[in-house]
Amino acid sequence: MMPQAPREPKRRAMAVAGIILLALVFRAFFFLEFDESYFDSDQAIVGLMAKHLSEGRAFPLFFYGQEYMLGVEAWVMAPVFALMGPTVLALRLTMVLLNAATGLLLWWLLVKDARLNAWLAALAASPFIVAPFVTSAHLLEAQGGNVEPFLWVLIACTLREKPLALGAILAVAFLHREFSAYAIPALLLLHLLRERGRVLPLVRPWALTGFAFLVVFQGINALKPYADLQGPGSAGVRVSSGAQDNISLLLARARVAPEALPQRFRALGVEYLPMVVGLDGFRPNMLSIGTDAHVGWRELLPVAAAAAGVLLVWLLVDLVRRRSFEAVAFPVYLAIVGIEGGVVYALTRDLSMFTFRYGLLALFLPVGFAALVLQPWRPLTMRVAGGALCGLLAAASLVDHAVVLQRARFAPPPPRFVPLAKRLEAGGVRLARGGYWRSYVVTFLTGERVKVASTELQRILEYQQLVERSNDAVTIQETPCDGQRQWDVIGPWHVCQ
Repeated sequence: MMPQAPREPKRRAMAVAGIILLALVFRAFFFLEFDESYFDSDQAIVGLMAKHLSEGRAFPLFFYGQEYMLGVEAWVMAPVFALMGPTVLALRLTMVLLNAATGLLLWWLLVKDARLNAWLAALAASPFIVAPFVTSAHLLEAQGGNVEPFLWVLIACTLREKPLALGAILAVAFLHREFSAYAIPALLLLHLLRERGRVLPLVRPWALTGFAFLVVFQGINALKPYADLQGPGSAGVRVSSGAQDNISLLLARARVAPEALPQRFRALGVEYLPMVVGLDGFRPNMLSIGTDAHVGWRELLPVAAAAAGVLLVWLLVDLVRRRSFEAVAFPVYLAIVGIEGGVVYALTRDLSMFTFRYGLLALFLPVGFAALVLQPWRPLTMRVAGGALCGLLAAASLVDHAVVLQRARFAPPPPRFVPLAKRLEAGGVRLARGGYWRSYVVTFLTGERVKVASTELQRILEYQQLVERSNDAVTIQETPCDGQRQWDVIGPWHVCQ
């Protein structure tokens, strides 16, 4: 009979949970202290949605300016804004809370379902808990749905024996971020294995799941006519006459190019996956993150890849030898979701830093693998080697975060939009127009005391209407005010009248 992991003493469990929280805060600290160092208009839109919701001015069902990507982040953020005010720090703290909820749930499920003790569960979860700097930046980005699919996938697993609740959660998760649907084939496969290939026992529970999914899916979409899809006062105004739903847009955005697949999968294996776990060098300022510190450990890649390969073969041999798959369901579930995340990303997208977030769920692959290797009934040498590999990656990630913080102490990231926002507000400007990537940032930083309409992608109808009716609106641009009167120059920005 396979031994079970010992029941965790309450004090030890609480101590480990506390360390997990400290680690999560540490990897977020740079983005909390230098909150404008990685802040753009997409994140500002989420902040504006939360502000409008907390003030009762709007019902933002989806990300403003579109009819997909459910506004869950804004709903979670609204109470934080009500307590702290609509600031970038409050926005960041909300993302830290979402990361903390995900990290703790992942750790708890590894203890409960993979039967790891508290310390080993934390070690197995370390690819997420102490995610490398670039990965952490994306997990803390209020972009609409980067970290939440991790949470939805975990919640779906906890509800796997409750078909109606599972269907409802999957509908919300899919409408929020379609990557959450990776949970469905993973759960189906595990259920099929549990039933030893028998399909009929799965028909009723999955039929109930499908029924609940459709009811909630259609119910949420039925709220569109009553939602403010383009900011305050836009209820009933559709964004587009064309198809605007998760499924249609998912199919439209997929770029399946057979001739590109070999290069994509090569990039997935030798560039993307190493970067996700911190084994590829990168300078974050290439992503407009306010640090020029070098992060990532390419020199460790050969050692880590060789160790992972040996451990994988050893693990497969051990599984076949024992002929028991007890307590492997949850780690395998995580690994399947991680594989789906990487494979679907490579199938449908060109891999680049600008699409990095589309494959983030691949981070679950090393977590699931580590959980299997560290289970207490594996050979001691395997567990020691697996723990050493996890510890090495975690230590490398922590060093990178520390280096970034140390460098920021001596050379703080320069403010990007704060001087512009302060000057406009001090100068009595109330309305302006500018490119997308500056308009909503300035609007959020001024608490909407300066409302900037976008001259490119337009997401908030109120700003456009106010500027169109005004004769006093200034224009923010990066080029000189040729043919216009120059109001001021603030850094790289020319403000024209």
